[in-house]
Amino acid sequence: SDASQLQWLERQADMYHLSELCALCRDGHKLQKVMQLLNGQRNLSGMDMRSLDLSKIDFRGASFYRAELDNANLRQVNLGSDSTSLQLASLIGACIDNAYLTGCSADQANFSKSSMVGSYAVGASFWKCNFRKADLRNANFSQANFSKADLRGVNFKGATLTDAIFTDADLSGADLSGAVCTNANFSGANLSSANLTSTNLTDANLTQANLTSADLTSTNLTRTKLTDTDLTSATLTATNLTDANPNAANLQLGMSAGATRGATVASARCDGSESSSERAVNQAEQATATFDELKAKVKEGE
Repeated sequence: SDASQLQWLERQADMYHLSELCALCRDGHKLQKVMQLLNGQRNLSGMDMRSLDLSKIDFRGASFYRAELDNANLRQVNLGSDSTSLQLASLIGACIDNAYLTGCSADQANFSKSSMVGSYAVGASFWKCNFRKADLRNANFSQANFSKADLRGVNFKGATLTDAIFTDADLSGADLSGAVCTNANFSGANLSSANLTSTNLTDANLTQANLTSADLTSTNLTRTKLTDTDLTSATLTATNLTDANPNAANLQLGMSAGATRGATVASARCDGSESSSERAVNQAEQATATFDELKAKVKEGE
């Protein structure tokens, strides 16, 4: 049921003067024993478990639908099952470091200001979740679904996001520096002012994404899809654009009008070799140029 069975059990224990059981109910460190007393009950829907220490517990197959887990300690918990549900749960400020969440469904859950450092969540679903200002450093979210999620200000530094889906997600101001995003789908995503320094976006899809004022210093955009991508005022210093588009002149055709106005293009690679277009860019007197200027220089070098 949606009622908190743990709280009910505590009331019953108190009524019958079962002091030991009552103490177990109050002690979050012993919640696993309480669950054993409930004969393996896995329906934790609607339970109020705020600020409890639930670390290292095996919750595979459990339902936390609409559960309240704000500021709870979930370090090293095992939620790794496609039958585990965190849908619509509240985990604001929760610590979920080094946890196992592979395949679980957490659609529309609130993870704002939570920490999932080093966690393993391959194939998990976070559709429309709120991760605002969450710390997700060095976590593995390969093949995870973040479609339409609120990821503003999230720290993805060093995370593995291979094949992850971020369609229409809001990652404005997010830190993805050093993250591995190979073959990830960011189509329609908002990455404005995001930190993408040294990020690996090989074969990624950035179609119609917003990267205005984003920092792509030393970013690997090899074979990245940039159709209608907005790079207004983005920093592209030492960015690798190998095979992202045939050449710098055609690169303009795949982006919004004026998309690179003010963008830094110094040392950017356009075809993986010392081509005429690259020489033209590197010989420019200024490090910044509009694509109209860049196109003109490419023509001069041909």
